[in-house]
Amino acid sequence: MKTPPEGHQPSYQPPPPPARRRLGGVRTTWLIVGALVAALVIGAAFVLPIPLFYVFEPGPVLDVERLVRVRDGRTYSSEGGLYLTTVGVDVSVTFVDLVRAAVDEHREVILESDYTQGASDQEVLRAARLEMEQSQLNAKEVALSELGLAKPTAGVKVVETVEESPAEGRVAPDDLLLAVDGKPVCGPMDVSTLLADREVGDEVSITIRHRDRKRTFDVATAENPQLPGQPFLGVQLEQLERDFEAGEEIEFKTGRIGGPSAGLLMSLALYDQLTPEDITAGRDIAGTGTIACNGSVGPIGGVGLKVAAAEAKGVDVFLAPVGDFEEAQRVATEIEVVSIATFDDAVRYLEGLK
Repeated sequence: MKTPPEGHQPSYQPPPPPARRRLGGVRTTWLIVGALVAALVIGAAFVLPIPLFYVFEPGPVLDVERLVRVRDGRTYSSEGGLYLTTVGVDVSVTFVDLVRAAVDEHREVILESDYTQGASDQEVLRAARLEMEQSQLNAKEVALSELGLAKPTAGVKVVETVEESPAEGRVAPDDLLLAVDGKPVCGPMDVSTLLADREVGDEVSITIRHRDRKRTFDVATAENPQLPGQPFLGVQLEQLERDFEAGEEIEFKTGRIGGPSAGLLMSLALYDQLTPEDITAGRDIAGTGTIACNGSVGPIGGVGLKVAAAEAKGVDVFLAPVGDFEEAQRVATEIEVVSIATFDDAVRYLEGLK
């Protein structure tokens, strides 16, 4: 093999470095656009609300003794606590929220239309506030009546009938509506609660006092013009004045909490403050349920979420309306769930804790 002469360089030359490619052209432009669109879509999934959907989730668990206070009267404290439970409603639901709710058993996705029933947001809030006000009156009457400090209210006043409704001509202004399907009523909310599981056109039995005469008859429900698809009696109702003893001024500080589901716990908190005995027996008691003027406890929505909230709070016992008991018990893992039909049921159970 021959070798090149000394000082002679081989003729091999290394290849030149690759030329720098400029970002440009149709393909590169589309890649950039695609990346930007993907980034925007991902960002929107976190921040942009999707209409049509709401998400229910466990809400705050609140010490109801702090929300119901007796002024100008002697009160008693308790070693334990009474807690009302709430459901949080997320009305700005994003795609990410929907995904989270799909994998979280303690979140529920519902259609906005199912929640509002055709009413505006303002109408829904107004109805919730009115339900809370009615619930406070009922809680006050039930607790004070149990203590002999109030006379039970009988009936709700008819202001007028709706034209062309089944009640027109059969119910008159100033009549007293005493009962629906044999169950006493003392406020508009009681009537709405008793009609909640009925369909438009269903017949119900109502008891009316017209002047000094009491009579019971059947009447078909009509569609509520303010809540499409919901039944009502075709009458406008007004709350009667409650007859409470002087010297027991009750103050409710429920703030923005709406709806009727705090009724049972508000009545228990008021009763507890006016009773020398500690009905909590040093335990933390949570619960939910509407309260009627006759002391009956009605079912509510979202009881599973409320049980989850109470367990997260570390509460010992959850009082659930009879109609919600099975669902509450199914969700509970550590908390004791007790079925409650009336205010007296709740008091007897709590007194048995001693």
